[in-house]
Amino acid sequence: MTGESDQSKMYELALLSTQAKRYSDTISLYQSYLASNPNSDISPCNRLLLYNAFNHRIINECFHSYSKLTSLHGNNLSISLLKFVETIENEIDSLCLTIVKIIDNYFLASPLNKDQDIIETLRRRGDYLYYQSSIARPGGKCIMLQAALRSYTEGVERSRLTLPINNHERLNVLLRKCSCETQLTGTIHSSYDELIETMNELTVYLNNNNTTDQQLTTIIQQMEIYKQKWENLI
Repeated sequence: MTGESDQSKMYELALLSTQAKRYSDTISLYQSYLASNPNSDISPCNRLLLYNAFNHRIINECFHSYSKLTSLHGNNLSISLLKFVETIENEIDSLCLTIVKIIDNYFLASPLNKDQDIIETLRRRGDYLYYQSSIARPGGKCIMLQAALRSYTEGVERSRLTLPINNHERLNVLLRKCSCETQLTGTIHSSYDELIETMNELTVYLNNNNTTDQQLTTIIQQMEIYKQKWENLI
């Protein structure tokens, strides 16, 4: 497939496979298209189906099975169950590696990206590295978390220059950075100061604007939770 019309056909098929909840097929459609059109570009809105498919496979399927097994059996896993858990871990690892590679090769440097698209892409890249870290061995876990933190940090720095204070993506990538940094170090670092500064800016914004943005309210509540957790570490 080549050209915009072929991308439209691919997207239509991907939409159908998503509606049918055949998420692996959705991923395969995108992969086949990109492999056949290495110089092509996929618009930010058309990437959402791919992200949704990977999220469903990683979170709703793999992690759901993984948590079920580990919560039911704890450390008392039989050899057969251990092999099954390892299979799930390998699947999570493979899925995360695949989408990060797609992001690096096709999405990050896309000329179709607007400011928010770049921040979202960096945030999603960090998310998949973070997911990957959760099933990694201790040495690999630290490396994955550091890679995720770099992606989140770049997103935070870019968002401060390009997005308004009430932009959801700007706030989301900061929250991800907070979570990742705490997971990596267990202590308060620069993210705490960034969080307080952002919350103060948001307070000024909310005082000067009447808003019924429920998503913004939810994000602010999450920021307050992180603030309280970090202050408990002091």
